[in-house]
Amino acid sequence: MKINKMVAKKSAKSATTNQERPGSSIASYWLIAYAGVTLILFGVAALGNRWITPPAGEAAIHLAQVYARGLADRLQDRVGRYRELLDWVAQSPEYAAVPAVDRAVPLPDLRLPGGEAVRLFPLDLATIDPADDPEISYASLELLRQAAAGGGIPPAEIHGYGTGSAHVALAALLRAGDGREVGLLHLTIPFARFEQAAGEIDPTSGRIALQQLIPGGSTLTLTENRPADRSDGPPLGTYPVGDSILRVAYWPTTPVQSLDFQTTFWALVLAIWLLLGLWLLLQGKRQRAAIRSDVRQVATLLRAARSEAPSSGAVVRVSEMATLFDAAKGRLASAPAGSDYAKVAPVDRDGQSASWRSDPEGMEASEDPADQIPSLPADIFRAYDIRGKVEQGLNEEALYWIGRAVGSLASEKGRQTVILARDGRNSSAELAQALGRGLQESGRDVVDLGLVPTPVLYFATHYLGTDCGAMVTGSHNPPEYNGVKLV
Repeated sequence: MKINKMVAKKSAKSATTNQERPGSSIASYWLIAYAGVTLILFGVAALGNRWITPPAGEAAIHLAQVYARGLADRLQDRVGRYRELLDWVAQSPEYAAVPAVDRAVPLPDLRLPGGEAVRLFPLDLATIDPADDPEISYASLELLRQAAAGGGIPPAEIHGYGTGSAHVALAALLRAGDGREVGLLHLTIPFARFEQAAGEIDPTSGRIALQQLIPGGSTLTLTENRPADRSDGPPLGTYPVGDSILRVAYWPTTPVQSLDFQTTFWALVLAIWLLLGLWLLLQGKRQRAAIRSDVRQVATLLRAARSEAPSSGAVVRVSEMATLFDAAKGRLASAPAGSDYAKVAPVDRDGQSASWRSDPEGMEASEDPADQIPSLPADIFRAYDIRGKVEQGLNEEALYWIGRAVGSLASEKGRQTVILARDGRNSSAELAQALGRGLQESGRDVVDLGLVPTPVLYFATHYLGTDCGAMVTGSHNPPEYNGVKLV
């Protein structure tokens, strides 16, 4: 019949679309929750990482920086004044007239009260002499060679560290008035003058250390205002001492976040994140298992609804399923007396009815003359379902003929059983009754789930193996609307 073909075509399109648009799995909701918790966790961790250093710690950092910068500036000023002294000697005609000698000789009037001394060495000095005071070490020889090669004053260095003659060394080339190279000047300043400056710093201001850079990137700590602590780690910062290979390093007294601390902190955050993810995964699996268990029990209740002892031992694992359990248990009690359609047929796993088939008389009644088929409004057939206002194009007569059409299409597809369900709208019970009657009169067996959520219908078509179902529901539309979702 024409109307049957039209409705069947629309219904087939809707059923195909519904199969192509499955609902979201439970895992997807857990993943969304996990993503949200991840953002919150790392946001809180970032703020906590910032707040772990209190204002007092920032003040301690600033205090240590002030003392370290002050020490570096004082030492740079001293080195600068000694460089000026050595440069003055190198350019003075009086000292340039001093004849060159084979070994070091102190220059006249340049043995200062503080222990500083300027000595003159031959240009070809290549050996050390332990008798020199202070001793000329191999490091001093290298410094003198740099002065001879460059013509200027190389950066100051500390020589003889760890001995009683530790000193700050500077070197310069001495020229005669006519430009001849007379010899090499070597200035020594007792290291105690520098060591004293660092030791005067209050230990409560932080650990302040004077260090010398060593070729290869390492450093040698020369002196500090307090002993190193095992928890100090690398310095928080350094300040160079100008015109030298020295620097001042500092560690605040208040513990601050070193690299080791940062690594430990974020490793802990990552561990919490992974444990939380594992816990959510296990909870998701438990929830899926609980829902599957409850749905199986609901299906068991529905299959046993016509018996006198329908699964009395069922236990609800998900509290939200309790209403569905109660509805399944009370299905027979709420059915109209003598109504075979209103009862739930016992159906086995493959979806075939065990004892309830369509009434042969209904099959005969379905052979109505063609002139009795009404013209259904085209606007109730939407892209993905059937939808319209009740009694304005969508009524019991329309649902009856839609049932006939869907039943005919199911027959063409080789499907005998159709699952039927409805939502809680006031008009759904009568419309579902009419739809079921149309399905029966097309020769199909009908399993009525009654008032259930739409996902239960989807599950029933899969679990019972029918692959065919109809849900009377208005979905999200206003109360005056209703419709049918087809699977």
